[in-house]
Amino acid sequence: MAKAPVTGGDLSLLEGVATHREFGESCVDSCCLPHPEWFGVGGQVSASDADLARRALRKTADPRLLALALRVLGPVAEVADRVLLAPRIDDRRPGGSLPDVFISQAAMRCYPITWRPVTVGSEALRALSRIHATNFADAEAYRKWATGHADPEATFDHWYARLSRQTPPEPELVRGLRRREPLLVARVLSAYCEGDERCGISSGELAGLLEGAVGGDRALRWLGRQERFPEWERSEIHHRVMASVLRHGELLFTDTHHSRLEALLGDKEIPSYLRARLAVLLGRLRPSAREALWAAALRDLEGGREQVLREAASRAPEAWRGPLLRWFYGDAVPDVPSARDCAEAILRGLAEAAPAGAVTFKTLVMQRSVPLEDEPVIMALATAARAHGCKGIQEPWTLRTHGLKGASEGQREEERRRASLARAHMITRVRACAAAMATRP
Repeated sequence: MAKAPVTGGDLSLLEGVATHREFGESCVDSCCLPHPEWFGVGGQVSASDADLARRALRKTADPRLLALALRVLGPVAEVADRVLLAPRIDDRRPGGSLPDVFISQAAMRCYPITWRPVTVGSEALRALSRIHATNFADAEAYRKWATGHADPEATFDHWYARLSRQTPPEPELVRGLRRREPLLVARVLSAYCEGDERCGISSGELAGLLEGAVGGDRALRWLGRQERFPEWERSEIHHRVMASVLRHGELLFTDTHHSRLEALLGDKEIPSYLRARLAVLLGRLRPSAREALWAAALRDLEGGREQVLREAASRAPEAWRGPLLRWFYGDAVPDVPSARDCAEAILRGLAEAAPAGAVTFKTLVMQRSVPLEDEPVIMALATAARAHGCKGIQEPWTLRTHGLKGASEGQREEERRRASLARAHMITRVRACAAAMATRP
């Protein structure tokens, strides 16, 4: 079907599509859609088309044209567009049928579509849901939300929801957030970031933000729940904030905070994995106490032990050789899943410690066996061996089992056999390397 001609500033482009007699009658895939980018295919809605949709919302009363304009504007609408969208949420007039495009993971030239009847109000709610990354099932749901969000961009949940739409988030969205009040930015990003570079800012930038906007004393009140924010009623949000604070605690806290932080180790309302992270932090703030802190955490905590073991293997690999050996497929490990997690953590720590810790690495390799099926541990063993100078050890990713999705049973069995042989060969090389370490000066 031929596309409606672009005529510039008037509304004929939208009118031509909205009233085209073939539109929706015979089109079954995205290739016959006029302006497929309006429906999520083949690129983003242009700024000029978005402005055209805004003009239609101001000028026309035609429900079909209004519904199409709302569909066009929705994906690129801004918070300021609420003044155009919100007044339409109660408009129940039919807006004709509009296409939903089903985009599969596999790239296709033409994607299947389904035509669905819409109203002006349903399209307005769809656009508002997109702006705020919050699903508004009906007009009442939007009104209730809007009552508490007179200025959405001043609220935590507006930004948190929008950031969560994709990973990493859109750079412009992150820039928009960072123009807001620093404490709000710290609240949002400390909940959103998980210690990697996929949240739109670097770990160093988040650390600097927490230092400048929060500081040690206030961060301590956050950990102890003497200060709270509405979003922390969801415990998972508060726990993510606590994890960010502890991750960057060396910059936020000093030895003067040590006793108050240490008191939190006994706070059972704080999840075990966070108290393990706290024990690691306390050991860094006061190195003379770190081994006692590690031992107590391994004894008393049910979760998060792998964090403590990685820290010990990285910071004191020789001094802690005995405990590390007990936790590396040894008698200290309570169950099989824990054995895998602890073994991987120890090897990751020894890789970070290299060249220190060579004797401990040799001891673990020679006195313990790593099951071939423990893939993460196998990969960590290869990483540690390479870090300690072992030659001929393949890249860790080659030891994974690949390509099982969609494969036949015969293909899956062949890939499992290949991976198992590669792992056994790698372990043999690592053992030979570790045995030779005894003869090195």
